[in-house]
Amino acid sequence: MEIFIIAGITVFFFLAYAVIAILYPEWVGITGKKAQEIEAEHRTEENPVLQESHDHKTPNGH
Repeated sequence: MEIFIIAGITVFFFLAYAVIAILYPEWVGITGKKAQEIEAEHRTEENPVLQESHDHKTPNGH
């Protein structure tokens, strides 16, 4: 009997997490492609040196 209660609680929390991850991905640490593009744009606006460093590769290819 207890196993069904534990399994039910586990399934409930898993489904709740899945719904939150779909509706509010930032709340659970998921950053989508669009958000990453916006963050990169903000980083280069704040510090133009970062843009230059991304445009040129170092000798080891990074």
